[in-house]
Amino acid sequence: RLVGTAVPAPLELEVPSAPTLAEAEDARHRYPCHTGHVFPTCFVCGPGRPEGDGLELYPGPVRDWSLLACPWRPAPDLLDGNGCVRPEIVWSALDCPGYFGLMATGLPALLGRMTAEIIEAPRPGEACIVIGWKIDHEGRKYHAGTALFDAMGGLLARSKQTWIELRQA
Repeated sequence: RLVGTAVPAPLELEVPSAPTLAEAEDARHRYPCHTGHVFPTCFVCGPGRPEGDGLELYPGPVRDWSLLACPWRPAPDLLDGNGCVRPEIVWSALDCPGYFGLMATGLPALLGRMTAEIIEAPRPGEACIVIGWKIDHEGRKYHAGTALFDAMGGLLARSKQTWIELRQA
């Protein structure tokens, strides 16, 4: 059963400046879903997974809900044959932080589309900064951006996403 498709697409996205690694670490402590997570075993952001199993990305507001961030140190088991983090893992790291950029509204939503660009793959064990932010919305479609930076604020990857608000039962 087909659950998704992928095609090349252009990506137009202005990325905000990265917060510092210290700001991202501080924001992590304000992650809104340590309890009550809808998908607690999510590979990217699920706090219900055993420690070290999954990406453990817990973005929280940096100053306010206009930008969320968290640190990330890719584990050695996420590498490709060249010693870099595998592309599908980088795409995973770009996924959930976009949703958390929408959470100020308490919005239940699922990812509908994501266009991403990997500029440079992170190296395992090196500190990275992941951010997410709301771009806009139209009806039940919400647009968010995410980005991955190295510890010095150099852009490694970015994505633009469409999230679809779930209908209330």
